[in-house]
Amino acid sequence: MDEALKRFEQAGSKRTRRPAPKPPTRKKIEELSLEDILRLFHGAARLEQAAGIEDSLVSVSKTTAETIEGTVKDYVVQIELKNHTIMHDCQDWRNNMGSRNMCKHLGKFLLNLDRHRATDLLQDILRNREQWRFIAP
Repeated sequence: MDEALKRFEQAGSKRTRRPAPKPPTRKKIEELSLEDILRLFHGAARLEQAAGIEDSLVSVSKTTAETIEGTVKDYVVQIELKNHTIMHDCQDWRNNMGSRNMCKHLGKFLLNLDRHRATDLLQDILRNREQWRFIAP
């Protein structure tokens, strides 16, 4: 009985926390498309959910050389490029930010940014993942 309970607890913990994204070994990070990189951070199902969020629910309020800010639904997204920080406030983000995975809201936000800028940002996160901080307020 104890062994079955232990396996059940381990299976449950695997569902709440996903492993950290890893770039594919056959391709260089620079060769990955925006969708390829988003799939690494989201997984196929979560990326599909992100794409399904209505564009009208996304607002990009500030884009400078150092900061990108906006909202998805009622959730805040703040990306500080100079400080290597992404702050977001949904529960899925809180559950997965330690493993550097992303929620559907952040995925949708990135899909609504300039494609080149979003790709560069995600490539930098893949290359320098230890420098980036994923935080929640």
